[in-house]
Amino acid sequence: MTIAEEPVWFGRAEADDSEEEEDSEETEEDQREKKKKDKKAKASKPSQKRRKKKADRGPFGAGRKVSYGTEAPKRDSSDSYEDSEESSFQAGVPEKRSQQLVLMEYADQKPGRLAARLLQKMAQLASRSGTPLNSALAAKATKTPQAAVQYYLTVLYPQHKEKMPLRLQRELRTLSQALDYLGPGEPERCADLIAQRLKALELTIHDQGWSRAQFLELIPLESAGLADAEEQRMASKEQLMEAKMRKWLQGQRGAAKNDAVATEDGRALTGKGKWKGGRKGDRGKGKGADPPSKEKAPVA
Repeated sequence: MTIAEEPVWFGRAEADDSEEEEDSEETEEDQREKKKKDKKAKASKPSQKRRKKKADRGPFGAGRKVSYGTEAPKRDSSDSYEDSEESSFQAGVPEKRSQQLVLMEYADQKPGRLAARLLQKMAQLASRSGTPLNSALAAKATKTPQAAVQYYLTVLYPQHKEKMPLRLQRELRTLSQALDYLGPGEPERCADLIAQRLKALELTIHDQGWSRAQFLELIPLESAGLADAEEQRMASKEQLMEAKMRKWLQGQRGAAKNDAVATEDGRALTGKGKWKGGRKGDRGKGKGADPPSKEKAPVA
């Protein structure tokens, strides 16, 4: 198992925003403005380090410790606002505040962390090793693993398949696949997946069913296996051709039996009007011998 040198955050390596800002200042700002900003940066540098080293415990301050870099940009650049938000999220939720409001503020100020924590927990539950999120191995690994579909197939579906109708199964599979596309940084594929799901839902409104809509989606069908769509079509065509051939052969045999007509001499007349066989005394005269005519009684 190879581990990336830097933890991956939605398809990109975690970077230090402060270093990027310093590099941009050297190229864009003149020497005088640079000195002024350097003095301000030195004054606020200790507080920034404390925020980077402090692990995130989720929106309510009671979850697992997960160390994040500065990959999530803040909505407000003021230090006082960041310090107050950090302390409110990490120190716990005040009793008088709405927990849903705290959750929404956390998602607004730290975008992506809720999804990252979910993917990490899915990876832990679906993994056979059960590596804890706080371990050194988890710290070096990606922060947004592709674990949603694996969790759905190995944990969620086997435990609750009796309670899930087909539409709910497809919905959960689609959302899981969308998360797995966003994890490594593939928003284009995620957009295509959601777009096709929207088309399928619209078609079900007109058809009142999934007979046609299921073929618009980008997730595998419920009856899908190791054979891909083209191989399944080829097998279906071969099966149909073989069934037609067998039906044609059976029809030919039935027609041959129906065309044979027994006569009083024991001869059989085929559809072409030819005679087969003959009397015992007529053997050797050939297959084309004319049938015997009935003798009339002599006239007195």
